[in-house]
Amino acid sequence: MVTPTPLIRSASLSGYVDLARGLGLQPHALMRRVGIDPRHLDDPETPIRVDAARRLLELSAQEAGVEDFGL
Repeated sequence: MVTPTPLIRSASLSGYVDLARGLGLQPHALMRRVGIDPRHLDDPETPIRVDAARRLLELSAQEAGVEDFGL
C-alpha cells in the first residue's frame, strides 16, 4: 500500500524569501537544497511537500542562527 505524500500550498511560504534575505540568507539556494523549486512560490496554489517545507524552515533557522525562524 502506497502512503500518500503530505502536501501544503506554497502560500505557506509566502513571506519566506523576504525574511530569509533580511537575515542574510540566500533563499533560492536553500529552497533548492531541500528540493523546492523557487518558481513554486510564483503560484500560491502550487502544492509542495510538507517535509521539504519543514526542512527548509529548519535549515534556514540553523543557517541564520535564529531558533524561532518563521514563527
